[in-house]
Amino acid sequence: MIIDKIKKRSSLGETKRYILPSSVIFLLSFFVGVFFFYLYPDTAEKYLQELIDTFSPILESLGPVEMGIFLFVNNSVKMLIFIFLGTLFAIPTIFFLGVNGFVLGYVSFFIYLSFGFVNLFNSLFYHGIFEISALIIGSAAGIRLGFISFSKIKDSRKERSLKSLIMLDKEVFKEVFGIYLYLVLPLLLIAAIIETYLIFYL
Repeated sequence: MIIDKIKKRSSLGETKRYILPSSVIFLLSFFVGVFFFYLYPDTAEKYLQELIDTFSPILESLGPVEMGIFLFVNNSVKMLIFIFLGTLFAIPTIFFLGVNGFVLGYVSFFIYLSFGFVNLFNSLFYHGIFEISALIIGSAAGIRLGFISFSKIKDSRKERSLKSLIMLDKEVFKEVFGIYLYLVLPLLLIAAIIETYLIFYL
């Protein structure tokens, strides 16, 4: 009975319709990131160095367990926020998805140019397949909320209050939160464990 309940709550349902658009947005932003590095390598390296300078002091102070917890909590909180900010016509969710694809694109191209394809594969593939899956599924849920918000406003043009912008069916929120809880979080947990292992033990 518990297993059946988990299966039901982790079902993508109507969110499946938004997986393809989310994937397309991610891939397009990824290749924009690649071309950005190719066309403006100095600027891209500057941004990359800023990212390293920002996170290095934090990461260097953490042990394996703390690192895993940091990665998991950081990604989980961000994903939860941007899923439910999707109620604002999906704009924050799409922006979050695009930025992540863009950053991964130019970071991947930098690793490829500096260390070769094998190191790129080893650095990103094993945990990336889970993290990217979580990102696309979570973004699909957020975009779905955005389309529902838009349809609500379209159907009730006379009601222009802020409340009308965010009032959605409670069942939809439950379904989306179930996707986050039973699909997105486990994927992010696996990704954090693998990434921590790659950082400390390989």
